[in-house]
Amino acid sequence: MVTTYSMILITGGAGRLGFEVVKLLVARGEKVRVFDLPNINWSQLEGLRTSNNVTTFKGDITNPEHVRQACEDVNGVIHLAALMPPRSETDENFTYNVNVVGTSSLIKNLTRKTPFVFSSSISVYGITVDEKLPIDELHSLTPHDYYSKTKILSENIVSISGNPYTILRLSPIAVADLVELPNIIPYRADQRVEFIFVEDAA
Repeated sequence: MVTTYSMILITGGAGRLGFEVVKLLVARGEKVRVFDLPNINWSQLEGLRTSNNVTTFKGDITNPEHVRQACEDVNGVIHLAALMPPRSETDENFTYNVNVVGTSSLIKNLTRKTPFVFSSSISVYGITVDEKLPIDELHSLTPHDYYSKTKILSENIVSISGNPYTILRLSPIAVADLVELPNIIPYRADQRVEFIFVEDAA
């Protein structure tokens, strides 16, 4: 049985993963509200805007009023918006405001019965290269950078919220596209990295 919601809010919905999630939900008849920054590239959503099932809200998750408006009349949330490496490592306070305060703001604007899907990361397990496989969800949480620290804090906010929730600890997502690379790629030669294709992640 497929549950149909009257409106699902997707934060970060204009990004690569968000777009794939929007496509899947629209294909199964869900109504979605895409919440993302006004200055990013919204062009990939153009083909979906002809559907009455897609509405857009251009705003900032660090702005409490924007979050309040985006959450109006929704009864499900898929929270993908986050500041990720390498940008997350340039400003700890900004990363905290986007990733932690943004998550908290969403929760505060929802009823306790609103299902909440939170996109976390395998980075919360820390550096595991010297540990025995497999690494599973019972592994201790060990922050090693600003990003993983904020994901752990956000997971805690979601888990104690009283809302029905699912936390997804995603591995790095592979996108078949040219992207801006950091000056130093944050992987070591001995590091185990399991990538997931963006459509499979969605």
